[in-house]
Amino acid sequence: MEILGEAQAVDRLAFATNRVDFDWRNVIFSDETTISSDYEGAVRVYREDGLRHDQRYVHRRERSGRFGISCWGWMSYDGPGQDNHPVHYAASIQRWFQRRPEIKIINWPPKSPDLNVLEHIWAELKKRRIATYAHRRPQNRDELWNQVVDTWEDLVGGQNLFHNLVTFMPDRLRAVIEADVFFDSQGLMHHEFIPEGQYCNERIYVETLRRLWDAVRRKRPEKWVENNWFLMHDNAPAHRAIIVKNFLARHNITALDHSPYSPVSPPDYFLFPRLKSHLKGRRFNAEEVIAN
Repeated sequence: MEILGEAQAVDRLAFATNRVDFDWRNVIFSDETTISSDYEGAVRVYREDGLRHDQRYVHRRERSGRFGISCWGWMSYDGPGQDNHPVHYAASIQRWFQRRPEIKIINWPPKSPDLNVLEHIWAELKKRRIATYAHRRPQNRDELWNQVVDTWEDLVGGQNLFHNLVTFMPDRLRAVIEADVFFDSQGLMHHEFIPEGQYCNERIYVETLRRLWDAVRRKRPEKWVENNWFLMHDNAPAHRAIIVKNFLARHNITALDHSPYSPVSPPDYFLFPRLKSHLKGRRFNAEEVIAN
C-alpha cells in the first residue's frame, strides 16, 4: 500500500477532479507486472487470537526452484495512458514519444497505480491462471509463459469486462473526491464535499467539525443543551491530530475510541455502500450534480 504525502494527495485529487468527465473510451491503458511460478495470493484461515504460528494455521510453500516472468500488456475500451512506472520516464521512452506527437500522454498522479484499470486485469489474470493450472505447476519459464498467454486469451474473450472497467473509470475517480458525512439514529446531520484541489487534512477537518457543532445546535437542540451526544470517527491521521483533539476538548465533544484497522463505523458498512450502489452506472456532467 502506497503512503501518500500531502503534495501527492493533492496531485491525485486534482487528477480525479479534472478527469472525472473525461471520455476514457479513447485511452489505451498500459502496465507491467511480474508473474511467479509459485501460486501467489494470501491464504485466509479462521483462528483464535494468539495462535498465529500454530502449525494448524500455517500454510507451507515450496520456495526452491521458484521463477518468474515479467509481462507488459495494454487494453482499451475495445480490447495511450500509462502510470508512473520508472521505465515510462526513461529518456529513450520520452524521445520515442517526442518523435510521435500524435500520441498524447496522460500525466498520471504519483503513487496511484490503483487508478489504472489494467491493475484489475493483472489481478484477474493471476487468479484465473491459478484456478486453471492449480495441479500443473510450470517446470520452466516457457511453460509459465504459455499458461499466461492461454489465460490472457481466455480473458480478452470476455469483452464486457473491458467495457465495464473503462465505463466505470469515472467512478474510480469520484471515489478519490472525498466527502465528509455525519449522521445519527434520526438521520443525516451534516455533510460537505472537500474543496477542489485539497484533501481532508487536520485543518480542513477542524473547520468541518465546527460546522457539525453548529448543525447539532440547530438540528438536535435537546442533545445540544444536555451535551448528550458523542462523535464516532475512524483513526485517519487528520482525526487524531492535536489540533482536532484540542477542538474537541474545548467544545466538550466526546469522541469514542476506535480500534485501529477496524472500519466498524456505520458509514463504512452501511451508508457509503448504499450510496455508491444507488449512484452506480450513472453519469454526471458536473460536481454540483453529484453533490445534489
